Amino acid sequence: MILLHGAVHVGQKLAPGKILFCTFSRSLAQYLFGLFHEIPNCPDNVEFKTAHQVAWRLSTNDNWIDNKEVDAAFEQAYEEVIPGTSLANTNPEYLREEIRRVIKGRNASREEYLDTDRFQRIGHRVPFRRREREICWQLHDTWNRKMSEAGTRDWDDIILEARKRAAAIEDPTYSAVIVDEART
Repeated sequence: MILLHGAVHVGQKLAPGKILFCTFSRSLAQYLFGLFHEIPNCPDNVEFKTAHQVAWRLSTNDNWIDNKEVDAAFEQAYEEVIPGTSLANTNPEYLREEIRRVIKGRNASREEYLDTDRFQRIGHRVPFRRREREICWQLHDTWNRKMSEAGTRDWDDIILEARKRAAAIEDPTYSAVIVDEART
């Protein structure tokens, strides 16, 4: 409710500029939109969207996201890279989340990710030395290649592309952005 009242204030102050109210799910965006319009004197320049809707609009949309193909590409990459390595006994979903949340989620370069002294993985239950990070980076690259071969990509790639494209926009669509519960 605090953010909704903030959106009213920002929307009024920055009118006629557009304000983006961004959240993580479509149903929550719709619910908040309804609550927002119950507030007296709410401006009409506030749009409610999900992070994925914004990212999709900013991306090139040249590859559709096929979740089955994304999953199959990960499984193929895992089978190609992981057996016989020091990560062979690590849960595949843990490695997938390492790529999604740590590598892609923090937009890490290979050099940054491999630098165990400077690039911290705070809160992760399985410590990764440089060797494990090299293997995980290889899994990351192989997964990306397999998705490309299948003509798909995942939402993390869409978000990374959208982030780059948004940074390059000289005349932004929105005068302000309000983010409710950002999640990866």
